[in-house]
Amino acid sequence: MSAANFKKIALAANLIFSCVIALLTGLPNFTPARSVPGGECYDACRNLTSRIMSYNDQIASDNGKSAQLRVFTETPENIAFVKNEPAINFSLNHTSECLYGTVGDLSEDGFIVCRYHGSYGDGPEIKNLEATFFLPDKGIVKEKGLQSKTEFSRSFKRELRFYAILIVFLAFFVTFSTISVLLKLFFPSLSLF
Repeated sequence: MSAANFKKIALAANLIFSCVIALLTGLPNFTPARSVPGGECYDACRNLTSRIMSYNDQIASDNGKSAQLRVFTETPENIAFVKNEPAINFSLNHTSECLYGTVGDLSEDGFIVCRYHGSYGDGPEIKNLEATFFLPDKGIVKEKGLQSKTEFSRSFKRELRFYAILIVFLAFFVTFSTISVLLKLFFPSLSLF
């Protein structure tokens, strides 16, 4: 085997190896998407709602309704309260996209929602309900138009499909480029275009 052919084979092997590594490094980024989108957030909202409602029931029987936590927003005071109150004892460990607020009155039938993921419930009426949030730059705000769990999952899957198509296109492009380089190396007189 001549030195020129050895260099061509080594270059071709290097190109193929690089393409395989490049494709494989993109795959692990999609493994979290296989779990339920927003699942941990919905569980946290449901858990916090349940704990605050239990606390409110206990307070109502002990002290009357005046001491109940009716609306939860992520104000520094509320975050400290739900963490330090023994009856609630809840630490907010959510992602940076999440921001918890309340729909309705937690002493009655209200519930905690996430501004990004929406409601853990699946009712379409969530879009029409008003949620209360605390935004550090604006203070307490009221918003409508939250998503239900099903709507969020649907939009997430559409986004995931887009990225999957993009990866397939890039894989095709890299494969075609590699094949054309290999053909040029081994058959320099061959004209592809």
